[in-house]
Amino acid sequence: MRGALRSVFPWSALEIAIDPLTSLPRTGPWEVDLVRAPELDSGGAAVEVLFVVEHTTGLIRQLRPLSAVDELADLLSEAAATPPPPNAPGRPSSLLCRGEQAMRLIGAARVLGAPVQVRPDLPGVDEAAEALLTSMGGGQPSAAASWRAPLDAFFAERLWSVLPESSVFRFAEAEGLDTCCAVVLGKSDGRIGFAVYPTEDDYQAYAAFVSAGGEEPSFTGWYLHLDSEGEFGEHSWRRLEEAGLVHEDRGPRVFAMKGLRAEGLSPEQEALCVTALEAVLGAWKAMGEALASEPGVLAVETTSGPVRVSWTGGVLPTEAPLILDVPHRVALSSARIGGQERPLLVVKMGKRDAEILAIETRGLDAISVHALGRTATRVMAWAGDQDLGALVDVGASLERWRGWVDAGEGMLAISGGGANSETVSPEEFVALMPVRLRPGPTGG
Repeated sequence: MRGALRSVFPWSALEIAIDPLTSLPRTGPWEVDLVRAPELDSGGAAVEVLFVVEHTTGLIRQLRPLSAVDELADLLSEAAATPPPPNAPGRPSSLLCRGEQAMRLIGAARVLGAPVQVRPDLPGVDEAAEALLTSMGGGQPSAAASWRAPLDAFFAERLWSVLPESSVFRFAEAEGLDTCCAVVLGKSDGRIGFAVYPTEDDYQAYAAFVSAGGEEPSFTGWYLHLDSEGEFGEHSWRRLEEAGLVHEDRGPRVFAMKGLRAEGLSPEQEALCVTALEAVLGAWKAMGEALASEPGVLAVETTSGPVRVSWTGGVLPTEAPLILDVPHRVALSSARIGGQERPLLVVKMGKRDAEILAIETRGLDAISVHALGRTATRVMAWAGDQDLGALVDVGASLERWRGWVDAGEGMLAISGGGANSETVSPEEFVALMPVRLRPGPTGG
């Protein structure tokens, strides 16, 4: 009976499946590799992605995450019979792979009638994998040498364990960084790294997204993530090791986010991120843990040239009620007192209000200055180590306080000349007092 069936059905099911493939023309060698890609699935775990690339043309014939039920023979058969355009149906003359994948490809090699050849390098796969990982937010630094020193210092100082994300860094006198804000990542959620936001609006949108929880993000950010070895493919990890970028079993991944879309950093964006990180490290070297508790401004050197960096210190008294809750006008100026030019902060209001403020601030001997965004600052009043509260908001950035930074002190004038007056007259001063700039707030 079996013989009779054989004469009616002369091929086995396996032979029927193979036969259409064996009739396909040869295409030349294929590169085949399984690359671990982080956060590709909804669970956030690293998964294997199959890459099948024609060795001679670089065209991708198969790119697919593997599930638990996938068979490599089936997926490579699909790459032969129904490849994506512009590929034509065809089967490989050989399967090129790295040594660790050779045994896994034996079944596919039999189906395709192609030998397995072990190669240390698979340039087509590597290029395709790098493009995919970059688009997912998984790009390796393109300028490894420029990252090496700042990453060495970043890990040596362990800034993520000290600086909160509420400590915001801004930059001046640095082309391309003048509009940027930056934060160190890691203290709050364990995702170690560094983020640069191209504009103040991007940073504010990021802050709003974090506080809102769940709303769709609308900001652009440039990111450095320092991920564990298990989140990289073996080849990618080896490249990072060879470049000297691996620290404490973590390697760098650089990428940009535009809303929900991840993409690679341009060389210019990557260079700005390096400069920003160098500037933050320079401020840390000069100020130490004061970066985490006091705002300030400081000129530092980077490999791209001098940068003036300011920081908020993570302690912004933006919710404190103002001591001065009457109509007023504020001016940053200077005055020659005792033959010496000194920085001067003038607060003007009605005479009766000025007299009351002079009484309320009796004992005031110091101020600290805190950034409110990029273009405004809040002045806090101090009597010794006692915080008297928020004195006044000034429509001037931290940069405008440079005279105070250089002198370390100045004069505070409470004027009763009226909130609408645009002139400053010493005869209208109800109080004129020397005040020091508390150490740290503006880089002193």
